[in-house]
Amino acid sequence: MTSLVRTARDKLHGTPKDAPLEYTQIKNNLYIGAWPTKYNVDAIKALNIKLILSTILESVDKELGQPPLRLVKLRMSDALPKKPYYPTKKLMRGVNAALAAFANEEKVMVFCKSGRHRSATTACCILIGQGYSAKKAIKLVKSKRKQADLNDALIKRIETFEQAWQEQSK
Repeated sequence: MTSLVRTARDKLHGTPKDAPLEYTQIKNNLYIGAWPTKYNVDAIKALNIKLILSTILESVDKELGQPPLRLVKLRMSDALPKKPYYPTKKLMRGVNAALAAFANEEKVMVFCKSGRHRSATTACCILIGQGYSAKKAIKLVKSKRKQADLNDALIKRIETFEQAWQEQSK
């Protein structure tokens, strides 16, 4: 279901309680998902995820940020597919939050509306923070999450992040 259809359906009828959590495990501690709701909290907890990184502009259900879950809102836009707005500062914030969670042996889920662009890009940046090259991070995410749609603009964004990460790590 497209995010526009979902948004319209949810506004008219409310979010269905039986809508399953849509996610892919990228590594043992990293997941990519599509916009979870309060009805997915039990499924998220069952995966033992502690940190949720939201990359959407819209508000999310408050239950996604209630203990033991933590929610970090990165608020990025891909309204213009050839020029996505994924600022390095926001990506750094997300990567640093994920790395801190990993240091505490916690699992992380990053999501956007469909789990194709913003979340896949952010997951690649998290992998770069763990020592992957941009090329290997992209390859891993694409191999695990078939829905990932990392177009040329997003690949360039990931490569730009890699350079910034290397610079700040010196």
